[in-house]
Amino acid sequence: AVVLVVAMVGLIPGVLEVLGYSDAAAAMGGDFPSFYAAGSIVLDGGIEGLYDPAVQQAYQEGFHDEGEYLFFAYPPFVAIGYAAIAWLPYGVSFALHTGVSLAALFTACWLALEHFTPKADLRRRIAMASALAIACYPILRAVLGGQNTTFSLALVTGIWWASERDRNVLAGVLLMGLMAKPQFALVLLVVLIVARRWRSVATAAGGACALYLGTALWVGWAWPREWIEQVVAFGEANGVVNGPLMVNILGWVDAAVPGGATAIVTAVILLVAAVGGAVWAVVRAGVEWRSFGALASALVLLSPSALYYDAGIALFAFGVVAVIVLGQQWWVGAIVAVSWTQVLQPWLGWSPLFIVVCALFAISLVLLGPGGERVTPYRYTRRAGEADGGEDTWRVTG
Repeated sequence: AVVLVVAMVGLIPGVLEVLGYSDAAAAMGGDFPSFYAAGSIVLDGGIEGLYDPAVQQAYQEGFHDEGEYLFFAYPPFVAIGYAAIAWLPYGVSFALHTGVSLAALFTACWLALEHFTPKADLRRRIAMASALAIACYPILRAVLGGQNTTFSLALVTGIWWASERDRNVLAGVLLMGLMAKPQFALVLLVVLIVARRWRSVATAAGGACALYLGTALWVGWAWPREWIEQVVAFGEANGVVNGPLMVNILGWVDAAVPGGATAIVTAVILLVAAVGGAVWAVVRAGVEWRSFGALASALVLLSPSALYYDAGIALFAFGVVAVIVLGQQWWVGAIVAVSWTQVLQPWLGWSPLFIVVCALFAISLVLLGPGGERVTPYRYTRRAGEADGGEDTWRVTG
């Protein structure tokens, strides 16, 4: 019921567009107008001016109040990707984007549960996991607000799924896809290097070269320098506007801690703790499901920029660890509950989800400690010789 309700809400812009209420559809979408406008710029052959504020504002006219717009700061190949749906009417495009976001969430749930769940229970558990994930405030807001958090979530989960099976080339390909969010891709690239997943690293490096060359054919060979210059300029303004919504260490400290020496000391302590904990998690468990919660939390904390939507990645990952490693399903309900503390942000002036992510990071590290060795994932496998005997039977190991 939860999944269907969210899906039906996501269809509303498309229905309004089809019925002729284009203005009503344009008033919906949260952050999606910036992606839609970027794709439209590409379709109109103006990708050279993609990062011109005046151009972006002109293409977003009608989606916001007069004089307002949402700056598109992603790499240009992301705009090229959004051109695939920008040719559709806005409401239809937004509804399609919501549907794909939900599909990405289902994919993440399947990847996380497939290895540990009997086939007879897999669909039911994916539906339950998807509903619980959607009930998390940052994921719900991301899906219905036109953000791409669930895309990142599916890719990050896929990297763990592939690495667990030693499909290192596939993990590298997925990391290449995550380069749409380079602040996450760089952190995970370091994780794979520390874990000595050289095939994954080499594949991702080759994919990065392919993205560079392919994008250069559209916007010229110097596009990384031009893009970074625009991102740096945007980052200064973004810190003022969205600082209270940040859940990465640098963003949160800037919004919540008084400036000067206090902010510097706080940032250094948190960064050292996060880097040290992440390295220890990689050394302790590698890129396996046991380390998923700790490293997904570190991914958010160490990112140069992460809004509260991105906390959904850490919440989801810890939920996976809680169920698979601990076998404690009540943790999931607790995660859903604490995710709604974000509604307190306007009164606090900073995102409380930062504290939640820090707590999940610390708990995940404790689970990797000496006592955690006795807790192993439950693995369901079909019993040998009984595949043709009617119903599948299963044995549990671990």
